[in-house]
Amino acid sequence: VGSLTPLKNQAYLIWVVEELRLRNLPVTLEIVGDGPMYSKLSALIEKLSLNNVVFLRGKQKKITSFYHTNHLYIHSAKSEGFGLTQIEAMAAGLPVIALDAGGNRDIVKDGINGYLLPQDTSPRVFAEKILAAWQDKELLSLLKQGAIKTAEAFDIKPYCNRLVKLYEKALN
Repeated sequence: VGSLTPLKNQAYLIWVVEELRLRNLPVTLEIVGDGPMYSKLSALIEKLSLNNVVFLRGKQKKITSFYHTNHLYIHSAKSEGFGLTQIEAMAAGLPVIALDAGGNRDIVKDGINGYLLPQDTSPRVFAEKILAAWQDKELLSLLKQGAIKTAEAFDIKPYCNRLVKLYEKALN
C-alpha cells in the first residue's frame, strides 16, 4: 500500500514473487496505490508472466478489505519516516516482513510481529523469509498475535495516555 515511486521499491516485491513462483508456491501479490512507476511495474509483471499472480489495484479509498483478505504484509520501501500502513496491516493481524528503511525499525520487531531485513537483502532471501513464516503455522500465529499487540500500542487512547504522563512528568 503506497505511492508507486522508485523510493517505495515495489519492483523488488515483484522479483520476490518471481522467486516464490520458481518454487511452485501458490502466491499472490496485491499492490495498492498509484504513481509514476505504474507503467514500469505493469511491464515487469508482463515480462515475468506474473499477470495471474501480481495485481496492481490502483488507488483505493477502502484499503482495509485488502488487509483482511491477505496473510502477510510485505514492505520494500528504501526509506520510511513512519510506517502507518504497517500499523494498519498489523491491526488487521498481518505480520510485516520489511526492508530496514528507517522508521520501520520502530515498528517491526524480528520474530515478534514480523521480520526486518537489511536493505541489501536479495529477493531470494526475502522470499525465503516469507516461506519460513508461512510454512510454520505456529510461528505465523505468534507473529499475527504480536502484530495485533504492536498495533494496539499505537492506538490513539494509549498514545494519548502516554503523552499526558509525559507532560505531567515535564511539569513536575
